[in-house]
Amino acid sequence: MKRILPLLFSGLLIVSHLLGQKDLPTFAQYSEHFLNAGKCDEIIIKGNTVYAGSTAGLLILDISDIENPEVMSCYFTDKYVHKIFVRDDIAFVTTKGSYYTAVHFIDVSDPTNPFLVNSIETDSYNTNKSILVEDSLLFLGMDHHGLYIYDISDLLNPNLITKLPNIKPIDMVIKGNYIHMAANQRYFGILDISTISNPVLLCWIKINTFKLSGIDIEGEIAYVAGDSLFIYNISDPTIPNQLCDFGIEPLKDIIVNDSIVYTISEDSLFLINIINPETPVIIYTCLLHGTSIDVEDDVLVVSKDYTNDDPYGIGFFSIADNQSISLISEHYSDYAKEVFIKDEYAYIANGYSGLFIMDIKDPSHPVLCSKILEGIHVLDVLLKDIFAYIRTPYGFHIIDVSDPYHPNVISCYNITHYNPIYSSYSIGVYNDYVYIGGDGYYEIYVFDVSDLSNPIHIGFINVNDWSPGISVYEDHLYVAGYWGGLEIFDIGEDPVHPDRVSYYPLAFAFQVCPGDNKVFVNGAIDQSTGGTLMFHLPDPSNLIYAGNYSPASSDLYYSDSYLFAPVRTYLDLNSSIHIINVQNVYNPFLVQEIFDVAANAAWYKDEIIYAVEDFKFRIFGDSVSVSIDKPIFLKSQPEIQFYPNPATDIVHIKSSRKILNKVQLLNISGQVVFEKPSASNYVTLNVARINPGIYIVRVITPDQVISRKMVIN
Repeated sequence: MKRILPLLFSGLLIVSHLLGQKDLPTFAQYSEHFLNAGKCDEIIIKGNTVYAGSTAGLLILDISDIENPEVMSCYFTDKYVHKIFVRDDIAFVTTKGSYYTAVHFIDVSDPTNPFLVNSIETDSYNTNKSILVEDSLLFLGMDHHGLYIYDISDLLNPNLITKLPNIKPIDMVIKGNYIHMAANQRYFGILDISTISNPVLLCWIKINTFKLSGIDIEGEIAYVAGDSLFIYNISDPTIPNQLCDFGIEPLKDIIVNDSIVYTISEDSLFLINIINPETPVIIYTCLLHGTSIDVEDDVLVVSKDYTNDDPYGIGFFSIADNQSISLISEHYSDYAKEVFIKDEYAYIANGYSGLFIMDIKDPSHPVLCSKILEGIHVLDVLLKDIFAYIRTPYGFHIIDVSDPYHPNVISCYNITHYNPIYSSYSIGVYNDYVYIGGDGYYEIYVFDVSDLSNPIHIGFINVNDWSPGISVYEDHLYVAGYWGGLEIFDIGEDPVHPDRVSYYPLAFAFQVCPGDNKVFVNGAIDQSTGGTLMFHLPDPSNLIYAGNYSPASSDLYYSDSYLFAPVRTYLDLNSSIHIINVQNVYNPFLVQEIFDVAANAAWYKDEIIYAVEDFKFRIFGDSVSVSIDKPIFLKSQPEIQFYPNPATDIVHIKSSRKILNKVQLLNISGQVVFEKPSASNYVTLNVARINPGIYIVRVITPDQVISRKMVIN
């Protein structure tokens, strides 16, 4: 009986806790808000509008006030945009997913609300290197599969006219009936397309270069960019005459405007006078890391590549005098990292885009209050009272956010550190102390911030390894130390030189999330046991490993016996947020899973989940409260994804937001040969027993029917 009584008592405690535990709602998305577009690459300027191909999709900026460029919208493609071409009110955008390159026809007549007209999927699994649209023709230069020519007179029914497998343009310019190409890495060619079904190659000149990158035409002169600048007279397209091989750095893009060539190398921008194309003269050069350029009127726009001193984004320059350039403004773009919720505001660490503060009083319509620290790499944010503590690669900033619409920087502290190497940065706050770890620091920095305007470095806490994750909970500092395991320090007695009260060795540890008598770590016990590690903590000096929950997560947030764990998968397919009941850490179990969200960070408060993806801030609440009559804030129409195509056995069909009510497979006569009902946004079809041939996959959603040709081998 002495053994049974304690068990009965502990069982009563568990039952009592379970009865008092609050059930969670079934979550659905309330809203979302655009944050940034990631890396910008291909770029086009049309009047007061800039179109940029980015990691997120097609980014559209208003530059009517060039000193303050504003985002109008972003059409999310969910795949990296390789090339874009804008003609009239249609943007032609190419992307490549897991399998084949696709072209999206996006209506941009209202730049604030672009929408998908149609998309086609090529049979090429290679990357699109160039795109050109002229009249009713679409030209696609594929990396290995050649030049594709489509008739797009009917955007809803484009037809492949011909394919030239031996011509692989890297860049193309059209003039009259001729397409001028930088192609096949080292060739300059001219293609006669007067008979579009049978194009004729007029010339094919091998250039003494390692790799070509671009081409532009001015009058009767062609300018070809590669390891040098090659200039040809093309008055006779069958026999171009080389005028000059202008030795310069390897070039990445080129634009010709009247008598000036604008071109960019790995790290420099050049202005070259070509009044005499046989003897060009460099008139201006400056350091600039970019990938793509365009010019209109007196504005030069550059998609900027990342370096330690030059973040992702778009630069706008004045070229009014044609003798030099001057920076007018910049649009920074990166990947969102973290979110902190306090009162009725969300504080988002938005990479080089800075700190975003969102008003979330109405979760169905979050509003951007303000942004600050643009151009500074904001990686993490914590709030204490009315102050935000911002982690950057080189230290931290303290910001007064008492008025979220007008935040003010109070102070900053930069730590002397060479070349950040791990890109994982951590920060903790306790009373008047700030703790800084991560990114190769093999100790934790301790700062006295009793005078917020003057942070003082007052000591170090020795840890086993660099600390990518630290967290302060009550009077203790919890450290996820990568190879250094899990360490716990008592900072209640001595915040500057605390005693280590617990240690648990791990194969690696990235993040730590303490709560109640529990600790959760994103890491691994050994090389074969990784995921979310569960620890029971009767007291801070008694750390007990309770088990492992797989898979691993990108963030951890604990509240009221639940753990909110975003899980990102390869290519973000089927990424989700796991909601785990961890009341008993020895027996955690999945309660809910929110699909189609690839979150870097999540926060739970008052029955609402706030999630930050690379490019979006998303809010999820009780599905009963989400009115179907209140449209979610979207800047693009989601695309239904089908893959692979051609298929042999399993076909995956996925929608980024829509529920797929039914999926049908039709033969070319329109007869339904296979049908599958659904109640989610992801369906698989087993077509292994279907006869080979051409079929139509028809997807029925609550508000539309989408059809796509499918080849079954």
